Amino acid sequence: MDQTEVTVEDSQYCRKCPACRCWIRRDTLRELENTFAGPDCHVFRSCQRCREKRQRKSQGRASRRAGFDLDGCYETHKEFVEAVSSFLGQHDSHKYDSSLQTLRIRANLASTVLVDNVISIVDCALTADRDLQKRVVMMLRNDILDCAGYYFHLRHAHERRDGAKYSFSCPRSIEHKTERDPLSIQRYTAPKEYFECQGKLHISFSKANESATIIYEHVGHTESPSKTKADLH
Repeated sequence: MDQTEVTVEDSQYCRKCPACRCWIRRDTLRELENTFAGPDCHVFRSCQRCREKRQRKSQGRASRRAGFDLDGCYETHKEFVEAVSSFLGQHDSHKYDSSLQTLRIRANLASTVLVDNVISIVDCALTADRDLQKRVVMMLRNDILDCAGYYFHLRHAHERRDGAKYSFSCPRSIEHKTERDPLSIQRYTAPKEYFECQGKLHISFSKANESATIIYEHVGHTESPSKTKADLH
């Protein structure tokens, strides 16, 4: 029997699912109990439909993480930018479609790569100057903005044994919708659109390999509002 949204008075055997917030109606108490239980009789709070939907979503993420759509090693900054820009130009239409898989890119930057024509990746990987390292990370983030058209916000940075890792996320992701403080929103600000884009960007350094790795994961949508260079630093 299909799940239906009803009021409590419509049936003697009904229960509200806290996940989808629907009242689930069944003809018998046993059918209702089975809707909130697994094959091993383990009782769940959510209904069968919500559990199946969550499982399909989890399986989809697992299959997308099996490999990268673009996986390359680059000896120069120009080579890296051109490869990523060309790939995204062919595969990202900037029109959101929930059925599309996440585009996944891994770019390994060799020690010889120069950022801003003066700072080498090897210097960034080995330096103890976190201000310099962050400056380079932000410039690489801006490269992704130039290539993809999406702005990524720095969420956190942490030290690992082999080097620092900086993690960014797309501020247009639906998971960040509740982060906006209503008191900080201007009265006449246009409504902001959010997407299930799963947008993430990771930039990490390896002391052992004297290199940097950029991992980009994102489902395309309308572009981020244009930002000035001052806004990006």
